Amino acid sequence: MLERRNALSAEEAATRSEQIQEHVLRSAAFQKARCVALYAAFDQEVRTERLLREAVRQGKQAAFPRMKGRGPEMDFGEVRDAKEMVLSFFGFPEPAPSAPVVALPAIDLMVVPGLAFDREGFRVGFGAGCYDRVLAALRPEALTCGIAYDFQVIDQVPRAAHDLAVKLLVSEGGFIPIGRNR
Repeated sequence: MLERRNALSAEEAATRSEQIQEHVLRSAAFQKARCVALYAAFDQEVRTERLLREAVRQGKQAAFPRMKGRGPEMDFGEVRDAKEMVLSFFGFPEPAPSAPVVALPAIDLMVVPGLAFDREGFRVGFGAGCYDRVLAALRPEALTCGIAYDFQVIDQVPRAAHDLAVKLLVSEGGFIPIGRNR
């Protein structure tokens, strides 16, 4: 899946990302959220720059994950412009150490990356469990939204007992019914 994703041309990834972001922007979940947690895409991941710009333009608080040292723990820092990001120890963009921490209970909508998602909302990431810990700490009413290219949505991904499903799933084709909503 990683090879297929990274084989996308920059132009194709940008076009598909724009379509996905448009679906998210039009959603009630985004419109109602006061605080949106995003992620900074690397390689050919689905981009989130437009989501950041629109969140800030609409007066929402935007937060991005920031690794705590070299371990699997992370917090979220406030970002108002992608230029405020710095490279993490792992080489991907994250909020600067000076960026204010955004408490997990403040997050209304969390946009979640993944290598693959299944039709029940479960995901495969990079195996460290970072997002599983964060998803477990969110308020029950907070919405979690996986974003992925169509080819990253498969029938079933491997699961462990600690894995948590996202509540919403969006690809360039639009919202994908998951779980009991199918």
